Amino acid sequence: MFSRKPFLDRVIVEVTPIEQLFQQGAVSIPLDNAHIRVRSDRGIVKAVGDCVVMGQQVLEMPVQPGDEVFFDEMAYAGRIYLDPHDQYRNDMPVYLEIRVGDLLGVILKPEVYENAAKRLAEAIGA
Repeated sequence: MFSRKPFLDRVIVEVTPIEQLFQQGAVSIPLDNAHIRVRSDRGIVKAVGDCVVMGQQVLEMPVQPGDEVFFDEMAYAGRIYLDPHDQYRNDMPVYLEIRVGDLLGVILKPEVYENAAKRLAEAIGA
């Protein structure tokens, strides 16, 4: 359970460090090079607001805590610090507050993907 809850259509995302994204392949990328300015564009949702208001309709949140999401690395409302002293530490996770509209997508978990594929196959009669 995360200790904060965002308002309305905002989510709090724990940013996946860019080093973890590049550890998956066999190619080594020197991320400590001063010319490389790459930010992570994905993370894990830690907390969600109450709803999304669109016009006069109130919709439920399209993401839940634990979902892995893509986001625009420049479009976030602010950085969240669980303790005021965390802003001076480099060894702490990075939490961003992001509007749902700035999320670019959700990474489907394998079981969700398989269930969706089965439903599609059943729907087309395969």
